[in-house]
Amino acid sequence: MTDAPGITGLLNVFQMNKTAREAPHEFIDDLWQRFGDVAQVGVGPLTLIVLARAEHVKHVLVTERKKYIKGRSHDQLRTLLGNGLFTSEGEFWHRQRRLMAPTFTPAAVSQYIADVVAAVEEVLGDLDFEGTRQLDVQPIMTDIAMNIIMRTMFSSAATDEERIEALQPALAETLSHVSERTAAPVINLPTPANRRYRKHIATIDDFINRIIEERRSSDEQHDDLLGLLMQAREEGQGMTDAQLRDEVLITFFAGHETTAQALTFTLYLLAENPACQRRVRDEIGSVLYGGQPVTPETLDHLDYTQRVIKEALRLYPPVAMFARDAAEEDEIDGYTIPKGAMVMLSQWITHRHADYWSEPYAFNPDRWLPGRGEPRHPYAYFPFGSGQRTCLGKSFAEQEMLIVLALLMARCTFAPLTGFELNTEYGGTLRPADGMPLAVTRQ
Repeated sequence: MTDAPGITGLLNVFQMNKTAREAPHEFIDDLWQRFGDVAQVGVGPLTLIVLARAEHVKHVLVTERKKYIKGRSHDQLRTLLGNGLFTSEGEFWHRQRRLMAPTFTPAAVSQYIADVVAAVEEVLGDLDFEGTRQLDVQPIMTDIAMNIIMRTMFSSAATDEERIEALQPALAETLSHVSERTAAPVINLPTPANRRYRKHIATIDDFINRIIEERRSSDEQHDDLLGLLMQAREEGQGMTDAQLRDEVLITFFAGHETTAQALTFTLYLLAENPACQRRVRDEIGSVLYGGQPVTPETLDHLDYTQRVIKEALRLYPPVAMFARDAAEEDEIDGYTIPKGAMVMLSQWITHRHADYWSEPYAFNPDRWLPGRGEPRHPYAYFPFGSGQRTCLGKSFAEQEMLIVLALLMARCTFAPLTGFELNTEYGGTLRPADGMPLAVTRQ
């Protein structure tokens, strides 16, 4: 076995540090382009190994998953998310997964369709204008996603503007803070950045803990996501308030931030591809004509719209990379994976790998038609992760995106602005660096 090619030495790593912090997806993309499908960055005791192939995804997440754990790479996330389903390991993780799984089955999430529709309608009601306007659709998608998670998780619309206005930047900035420090040890020095981080966590905790406390003190039963989590039992044991806080927080993060960014990029791609946008609008019009209600059955008929969403998640996955720690030495493609190395899998890279996709940088929803043979490997597409730790909220997110897109496309057309150039950044999720201004026309 040999060491993987890549960048070593303090000076070389320091020179690339700014890019690695502000646009880590571009940093690891550059490593892949320069050094191939297995590349490493090494400085001092830290070794980061970037893996690009679908076979590597299967190796780390399925075949040899016991060798790769959520260790040091997730220490920063634990300061925010605690020891919930996303960050835990071992039997505790298995128990939490068993407790939460029934809440997120496709059948279970269908009961929230009316809530999703109401949330979208409320935000669209504030965008009642005639003609065409230039709008930044990113904050609009964030408002829609926030309204949805408030209704489905807490049975309430996002009407407490003061608390929501404080919560939204706290969520975004804590996620960015954690993302920038993933490869660093957790050091709680009283720096300005760490003080802001702790203040934001206190804001988030106050919001969630207050709701949990109110529920505990009430005899009223709720069938929202929080109510179902509070009712979950295994051998008569439910979750403690601390466990509820951790699970609610990751569901809250995943339930609005990732969906908002995914919808934002989907609208951008449709604006850039007007023929695809017309097909989506025609399909939605044929399925939801005459005020047909949104139901699981009508959503099933939106075949092309579903392919558009899948293709958007391929090109712009909200979670564009994630890490595992090598619990023991391993070998991949003849290269040594040292014990303790941080292994990075990247949807951003693998979703654009020419070995698995024809014209990988092109937006082509029809590549998902049955019989087209794409992807060319079952692990080449993993926007929700893969293996036994595939995101529990996958069905919820897919249904939510489909409903939002259907309601938006029935009322608006989207066109690109002359001179706008998309730049992306990564702060826990993939985002447009300069917003997403589009020309929006109401129908």
